[in-house]
Amino acid sequence: METLQKYRPLSQSVRRNKERSTGAKRKIKERTDLPATNGFLKSRFVPMVMGKASLKDWKQTQQDFFSSYHHFVDAKGITPIDYAKQVFPFNIALAYRQVKDYMEQNYFLKEILITENSNSSCCITTVEAYDTNMTLYYVPLRPLFRLQKDKSKRLACDLLLSVCAYLMNVAHIPSYHRGDYIATCYEMIKESTASEPEDWFSKAEYNSALSEFKEADYFGKRLGRQLANTCHLQQWQKRLDMFKINDGWDATVFMVSEKAHRLYLDYPNQKFYENINPELFFAKEDERTRADEYISFTWSESGWLFDELFEMVNSDLQENGIVDEPLQLKTFDKPGGSNYNNLDFEKRLFELLSNLSEILYNLSDE
Repeated sequence: METLQKYRPLSQSVRRNKERSTGAKRKIKERTDLPATNGFLKSRFVPMVMGKASLKDWKQTQQDFFSSYHHFVDAKGITPIDYAKQVFPFNIALAYRQVKDYMEQNYFLKEILITENSNSSCCITTVEAYDTNMTLYYVPLRPLFRLQKDKSKRLACDLLLSVCAYLMNVAHIPSYHRGDYIATCYEMIKESTASEPEDWFSKAEYNSALSEFKEADYFGKRLGRQLANTCHLQQWQKRLDMFKINDGWDATVFMVSEKAHRLYLDYPNQKFYENINPELFFAKEDERTRADEYISFTWSESGWLFDELFEMVNSDLQENGIVDEPLQLKTFDKPGGSNYNNLDFEKRLFELLSNLSEILYNLSDE
């Protein structure tokens, strides 16, 4: 599993980039101290609240909000603030601030919303993102293709074929042989290579580089057609039942395949992108890393083309300020709150992608 080396950390609310960890930090410009008479600007004052009656049913709104607030603090096990002496809506503002501060300190928060539904006219809704941790979930196919030639590992290979068939055809993980983002990267690398033969040390190295593209194109499409065969899903349980564990590698393959099969049974139709909703936050922001840019099947797990791909991806994505990630919405309109989705599928899927990638990357080291 690869991490985007120059991809910079993002803040919790917007996930904006900070300075690169590999580069020098910018020197903060020094400013003259402000006059002491301006010290009051650092203080916070209770605002004047006028015209409460102008808000229709404000007492009901206040009651519903604090009912939701108590559901929240009870669920999180935190002490509620003393808001009884504060006037509306300042009491709500103070409680909201406590909720926001707590969530920002303890969760990968996207947003705190005040929402209305059939149960409540004013309730707290949290929006959390699944933290992908700046990871590129790239699953290489070449190790799987080569593994098929090893007759001693045929049964293990069949289990991995079932896993990849599920990911590609049911979960709809993007793949370079279907024209996704990685396909564009490969094509750009190929065009650059073909147009500059004089930059290579020898003609043999140049021809070897071009042959990698032919290999990725021909055998990648061939393996893609093979994985499209429904037999890999239909025979998955049978393959698990018949598999014999002989060593640690077999045990790892079996464990990963078994977990993937359980995920398939629990979510037989769910796609990887169903809870990734770019339109909810900063929909007009173009400088964003989209899901198919950090999740995909690729071809090589090592070598020249592998290095070129990651160099291009780093260069392309490092300036992006937003990452499209799965979102979880939870409304505290009752004790414990109501989950619109709990991201159980996504948590298990990303773990599967990580474990599968580790198996395939390690095959090249054997």
